[in-house]
Amino acid sequence: MSYETEIFARLITLKEGCSYSIPVADKIAQTKLRRKLLELKDEYMSVDPVCAGKMLIERAMSDNKKKLFVKVTKQIVTPMKIIHKDANGVVREVSLEDDPDRRRRLDLMVRDGLPYEEVEELMGGLTDEERRIYYGK
Repeated sequence: MSYETEIFARLITLKEGCSYSIPVADKIAQTKLRRKLLELKDEYMSVDPVCAGKMLIERAMSDNKKKLFVKVTKQIVTPMKIIHKDANGVVREVSLEDDPDRRRRLDLMVRDGLPYEEVEELMGGLTDEERRIYYGK
């Protein structure tokens, strides 16, 4: 197993909102490692597109600009949604996850009086529509 493959295997298990910074010797090594990780990410898209789609792979440097890194962050992603604009120019959000169980859980949490931040964390994020309907935001 190559060095890059071992790194990528760890990235798959990374929790949302967390990141790894992999130190490299120079810009050439940084570019090579980033490209290889992007290739592995593209290959993994066929296995688990949700997990792979959350990975952000970028170049980074330390605050004092003396050390280079390849930084991989597993982004926190709100539920899938698209923006729809009709022929009249009316724009609205459409959720791609019309999940009755999600609505039921959200209804119960709001009815039980859970704070907004806790509900958002437990639900893995809220769509703009859900924020508007349940919290008037």
